[in-house]
Amino acid sequence: MSIKEAEFDKYKVLEEKHWWFVGTREICFNIFERYLPVRPKLKILDIGCGTGGNIKYLSKYGEPNGLDVNEYAIRICKSKGLNCSIGNMADLNLPRGHYDLITFFDVINQAPVDTM
Repeated sequence: MSIKEAEFDKYKVLEEKHWWFVGTREICFNIFERYLPVRPKLKILDIGCGTGGNIKYLSKYGEPNGLDVNEYAIRICKSKGLNCSIGNMADLNLPRGHYDLITFFDVINQAPVDTM
């Protein structure tokens, strides 16, 4: 098992109870409640979904899909029954308006400085 895989195994356990994950969701989802348009079944993309901790909460608003560059993280998501795939945010090439909401929880801080 690689170091990265061991980290994802930790996330899988901590994403429901660790203060960082819980606090981030509380802040972000409070904002969603206030500003998201009221309509059923938003099409949602969670970029950098990791082990899928936020996807189950996003399902309250519609149909979330996860995207992550790490194959191991995607395997964890799929084992939870989540709709996720391997991909890179730099290579999305999505048609305009394809998603109603795109989230980036703890992603930008992972990007190499030379890409920003």
